[in-house]
Amino acid sequence: MLLRRNTLHGEAVVQTRDGGTKTVAVQRGAVTAIDGDTMTVKSTDGFTMTWTFAADLRVVERRATVQPSEVKVGTVLGVAGAKDGDTGTARLIVIPRAK
Repeated sequence: MLLRRNTLHGEAVVQTRDGGTKTVAVQRGAVTAIDGDTMTVKSTDGFTMTWTFAADLRVVERRATVQPSEVKVGTVLGVAGAKDGDTGTARLIVIPRAK
């Protein structure tokens, strides 16, 4: 699954190296809340998901790696990571160029 420009949100179950499975989720939207190491993102179709920042989180803005503190309420971004229940663990956040 990709964070393409027109992707709003989705998930896929993938097979792991050890033969198990895990659910991977992606979402594009605006950050509506940040509380410590979690953020809530709302897509334009109203879908909302809470993401926890992974220890190995990578945040990319204009092709440069930046600190997670650059993510603020109101930031429009794409996020990808593992999903467990209703919560995602963000491993990659992409902040696109402003239009």
